Amino acid sequence: MPTQDPAKPAAKKAAATPPAPERTKSQKQWDVMDDHDLRIIETGTIAERLAGIARDLGAVDKGQRNADQKYNFRGIDDLMNALHPLLAKYSVTIAPRYTRLDRFERPTRSGGVMSYVVLQGDYTFTCPGGPTDWTSLTVTTIGEASDTSDKATNKAMSAALKYALIQTFTVPTKDMDDADRVTVESAPMPTREALIERIDKCCAKMGMPREDITQKYRERHGGISQEAFENLAPEVLLPFVVSLEGHVEQQLQQGGK
Repeated sequence: MPTQDPAKPAAKKAAATPPAPERTKSQKQWDVMDDHDLRIIETGTIAERLAGIARDLGAVDKGQRNADQKYNFRGIDDLMNALHPLLAKYSVTIAPRYTRLDRFERPTRSGGVMSYVVLQGDYTFTCPGGPTDWTSLTVTTIGEASDTSDKATNKAMSAALKYALIQTFTVPTKDMDDADRVTVESAPMPTREALIERIDKCCAKMGMPREDITQKYRERHGGISQEAFENLAPEVLLPFVVSLEGHVEQQLQQGGK
């Protein structure tokens, strides 16, 4: 058998090369670019860059579920996760501007108040200047949403942005009616007489006349008279009544008036 020459050191076993980390989706996108892609990234107009994003984007899965109406939909976060690396690749930014804000309230079947917001979103897609001055494009959509807390405006902004992205990049979708994850049905608006009756019940619980219990509200709204207050539209009276009922219940639970 051959023996190791003592004059020669034993050969070291080559260390195993660790596997390369898996490349992210955004990194892989740079592996399939040709000269046309590079030209668009360096000097392309905003229209060329948006077309490149639409080409690379592909379909976005419906990864979220509406629990009330039992359907799947694409949320704004699904779209942003898919678009973010492409917007960075093509050096495109989005600047939002919101106008024409309309807000109104309706009662819910549980006795609360549902806030509704409708707004217009103007989204300007911008890219660095190149050989042409066509570096921006504005897309306008409408967002509508409802919420029983303070998130109606946020939801409406998300809805407007979501459909601006879907329509700008023609994202494949089968179901376009996917605005809200949870749907809350509103009850009919109570009559003015019914609201005044609810105010009188609060007065009885607090041992206060109607004029006193509405005084602070009337002072904050131009010092209107009690008669003018009682002739306000139900849509205006309802938020006051709901707030008053909550305040009265809180005071009674605390054991004081």
